[in-house]
Amino acid sequence: MKKTILIAIFLCFLLSPSRSQNVLEAPLAPKERTQILILASPHLSAYNDQFDPRSVEKLLELLKAWQPDLICIEALSPLSTYTANSNSKLYSSVISQFGSEIIEVGGYFQNDLKCDWGQAVSRYDSLGRRLQVDPDNKANRAAFTKYAFASYRYYTGLLQYKSLDTETIQAMAIPKNIMAILQSKINSSNENIQVGLRLAERLGQEELHQIDDHLDKDIFMKIAPALVNDLNSNEEYSKVLNSGLYKDSEDKLKEGLASKNLLEYYKLINSDAYMKADLDEQWKLFFRTKLDSKLDRIRVGLWEVRNLNIASNIRRVSALYPGRKILVIIGTSHKIFLDQYLDSMMEVDMVNLNQL
Repeated sequence: MKKTILIAIFLCFLLSPSRSQNVLEAPLAPKERTQILILASPHLSAYNDQFDPRSVEKLLELLKAWQPDLICIEALSPLSTYTANSNSKLYSSVISQFGSEIIEVGGYFQNDLKCDWGQAVSRYDSLGRRLQVDPDNKANRAAFTKYAFASYRYYTGLLQYKSLDTETIQAMAIPKNIMAILQSKINSSNENIQVGLRLAERLGQEELHQIDDHLDKDIFMKIAPALVNDLNSNEEYSKVLNSGLYKDSEDKLKEGLASKNLLEYYKLINSDAYMKADLDEQWKLFFRTKLDSKLDRIRVGLWEVRNLNIASNIRRVSALYPGRKILVIIGTSHKIFLDQYLDSMMEVDMVNLNQL
């Protein structure tokens, strides 16, 4: 009897799913599943003086060959922008750092169109359907552009604005100060423009999907001063400030900028080895600092909140495109978290740049 029980327990152990297996996985063939590629990217605007658009040409060629069906970028989502703007006292830091341009331009077009954000969202969706039927209608495309900005779809607005001819832009009667903001962003070295928008143009796509979120900041801003104070005197934290990992990757980045080819740098920071090292240096650090205040562990929790919200925004977009290819362009440290979170979805397969 004992032997029978032991055999049964052993068989249950063998047949039970391993910890690495996704127990939620849908019964779909690989070609039927949604593919998501998280592209870790440096924030290229920090290298504006050194950046040359040719630096990402090889990367763009590789990504275009993969043929993503839609592109997501690290910019505040329309809903997060609306929420922050509606609670401006609570999220003043979010607005000033990440949403001011989106809100300023969006506010102008809301006034121009005599609509609020919700009405702009509805009208944007309606015009998008019209353009699918008649993509060459200049009046509808100009209106679609305006409502993109008014609904806080800032980068879709920029993508559409770039496609308009001079006559159509003049007819829109956009004030010079707003046009200057748009042109400045279009000419910037920001990766949302240099990788996201340029790739969308080459693929003939109509939208860029903003998926960033900062609604954890109502809590984070309360703990930030004390956290910084605690870390400044922490030995483990001091070690990371002098990490060789970031010096080596920074050297690789500078080399790519000088040679006008960042593809090898992108492959490096998107590799499994780099991701794991970055996780250990930047986030597992907070389990080594062992602050009496526990603010280190609270910081990790809030970082997870932000990434879970971003993952939710990506899934919200990708849910409308089952079985398609989704490219997400985002800061380097987000990648390993988003890979893990999205890989647990029922019908999602994660793809790595180094597999292309």
